[in-house]
Amino acid sequence: VAVVSTPIAISRVDTEFSTTVEREAIRALPVGLEARDLVALTPGARPSHVWGGATAQANNYQIDGVSANHPGLGGDLIQPSINWIESIEVRGLGAGAEHGNFQGGLINVITKSGTNDFQGALRMSGESHQFNASALDPSEIGSEVATRYDVEGEVRGPIVRDRLFYYLAGQYLRRDARFTNHLPAAEDFYSPTLEERTEGKFFGKLSWRPASSHGLEASVARLENRTEHWGLSGYEAPDATLRVNAPTTSYSAAWTSAFGDGNLLEAKLA
Repeated sequence: VAVVSTPIAISRVDTEFSTTVEREAIRALPVGLEARDLVALTPGARPSHVWGGATAQANNYQIDGVSANHPGLGGDLIQPSINWIESIEVRGLGAGAEHGNFQGGLINVITKSGTNDFQGALRMSGESHQFNASALDPSEIGSEVATRYDVEGEVRGPIVRDRLFYYLAGQYLRRDARFTNHLPAAEDFYSPTLEERTEGKFFGKLSWRPASSHGLEASVARLENRTEHWGLSGYEAPDATLRVNAPTTSYSAAWTSAFGDGNLLEAKLA
């Protein structure tokens, strides 16, 4: 068995290293249900750890080229469905470990846009602990999925052919988690209370092409995240847990104009 590797050439003029994963590859490769996991498709990068072991605070997260960093915790503010993504770009300095002090990267998620062809899709999936084997150990502090239901739909097409297009998508997700019961005098192996999480997501995008060198894209996203018995671990009564409601609304607009080779004007609002 011969293993051959070519070292990465480091340019001292331009040290940028970038990869782009297109929608065809995302559909063909085994990926999870979280959009942030797509970062792992880039060699040397993992979610929240992009080249150099940097945490999420050292990265810059974008959606369609507009910054979407979490203002309080760092990391990505909005988690779109992986089915809404056209491609994902991961960029970094690409410097070797011997140079040091190079951490973090830029992660740009490019969402789908409308086209002249009308397209639509409806997806449904689900699972239940009734059909799954359990991997929990009696002494383990852990959880597993009890039930999960996911309904998602999208539609896109033209409003004015070759000029104005739309893309609309929505998702409803219900996910319950169960924990081992560690309360004193507990008779049941599982805690009688479940952590119940519901997520509702909506995304809409308009694309206007008045000319081949000019374009405007405007989008809006609404995320509703609600959790009952948040913080459950099996060591507390249901009254000791929390009810969490985290709604998020995001909007952005971006205008691009190209004036010959090497001249580009961009204006973005988010």
